[in-house]
Amino acid sequence: MGSNGSVPRRATNAVNREVFGVLAAIIGAVMLFLGWYGVSGRPNLAEQMPYIASATVPGAALVIAASVLLMGSSAQRRSDQTGDLVAELHALLVEEVGTDPSPSPVVEELTGPDAPEALVAVAGTAHYHRPDCTLVSGKAEVERVDPASVEGSELRPCPVCEPTVPTTTAAAPPELAD
Repeated sequence: MGSNGSVPRRATNAVNREVFGVLAAIIGAVMLFLGWYGVSGRPNLAEQMPYIASATVPGAALVIAASVLLMGSSAQRRSDQTGDLVAELHALLVEEVGTDPSPSPVVEELTGPDAPEALVAVAGTAHYHRPDCTLVSGKAEVERVDPASVEGSELRPCPVCEPTVPTTTAAAPPELAD
């Protein structure tokens, strides 16, 4: 609706274009039929020319004009739908998200002094993260990941928080006495 409660001009134009297109198609088809009917009963070319000039040619022009009007209306409708989708997408992209998501229980546990060495992962994903990573904050499916198991698994480090796997220094095997 327009600002004064009326139908927007663009919608009215689209409806008018469709109505005129359908009317032009019907009138053009009737004129083509009348031209054909008039020509079909006349064996002499000179007697056929008035029917061709007054009915068949204008009828064909009306059918062409009708197709242009209807295609333009269809294109306008698609353009309006695309504009609506773009506006909706823009609204979603600029929508403000919560600035303080509640952390999952696993992340809350790991925010202590051992946080730099702890690793977490969201169930069903292919990356491991630091507990303070923005990609896992607010997610309920966060699980603690053992740093030793990361090296042999298919999990990859998160490209956002870039976690480092703590190196475990295993004691060197005792040398055998002779």
